[in-house]
Amino acid sequence: MARSYFTLVEARAQAALSEEVDDTFGKIARQVGNRADVGIAPPNDKLLAISNLE
Repeated sequence: MARSYFTLVEARAQAALSEEVDDTFGKIARQVGNRADVGIAPPNDKLLAISNLE
């Protein structure tokens, strides 16, 4: 029973971390995309950020 409990706690923690990582990559992709759109960053950076998000 204890093993199942800790497995559940770990799964929830991993899911929360996964959502946080996804949010972070989304923010980075938007920021780099905006910089590339105005010419501050190279277009390849925008493509790389989008690829990392996916």
